[in-house]
Amino acid sequence: MVPRVRGFTLIELLVVIAIIAILLSVLLPSLNKVKEHAKRISCASRLKGIGTAWRVYAEANNGKLPAQMVPYKAAPLPDARYATELPWQSYLCVQNRNFNEPMQLAALYKEGIVDTGELFYCNSQYRMSATDYRRDYTYNYYTDSGRHEWGTYIPAGDSHVRASYNYWMYGKQRLDDLHATKAVTIDNLQHYDVVPHRRNRQTPLGVNALFADGHVNFCSNPAIFDEALWNPQGDWNWERGPGNNRPEFEEILRRLSGY
Repeated sequence: MVPRVRGFTLIELLVVIAIIAILLSVLLPSLNKVKEHAKRISCASRLKGIGTAWRVYAEANNGKLPAQMVPYKAAPLPDARYATELPWQSYLCVQNRNFNEPMQLAALYKEGIVDTGELFYCNSQYRMSATDYRRDYTYNYYTDSGRHEWGTYIPAGDSHVRASYNYWMYGKQRLDDLHATKAVTIDNLQHYDVVPHRRNRQTPLGVNALFADGHVNFCSNPAIFDEALWNPQGDWNWERGPGNNRPEFEEILRRLSGY
């Protein structure tokens, strides 16, 4: 007699599949949450690295931090206007009209204080498709996935190399002139749709910020994402987010700083 091997019935297979599907639906959100938390910590570490680089730069430059610059000009703004005219200019690093002149945070790279431009990108900032948004803020986009040195390559049809952090000096020149609670380098605040650290790419969870005294904090105060600040004209136009509206941008920074 040959032993008869009993297989699974269709109902048993369906039950097993249903159980696996239920377990995945429970576990995947938790796994995504853990993954995002790890990225948030890595992003904070990069900001801490920028803070350390600030101090090295300042020690070599009479206490001054890297100058903020207006696009299409190869010189910093006059001392009395030591800040970019619009917030979106504060994440620019290289412009195609003056390819070798760094702006904002890129001065740390040019001086050799920072050895990779990757430090200027939050790794929770995801690649944008042309249908999502008109700009990209990832390291690979500006190196052609490693085929070019950062700061020497601007993708066809684009105009600048951008960081994924805003660098904001409040019209000051020296680090010591800034109050300790001022957020100076901040996750991308250009528009609601490009803020990193999101839940399923839908809802921002908060913003990492490097403050003038060197500490980094993840700020999740809901007041940061008040629609009146991110959508002042009620149309969610990418050109009318905080990056193009200085009063709204600085109000977000004020709420980040808690004062």
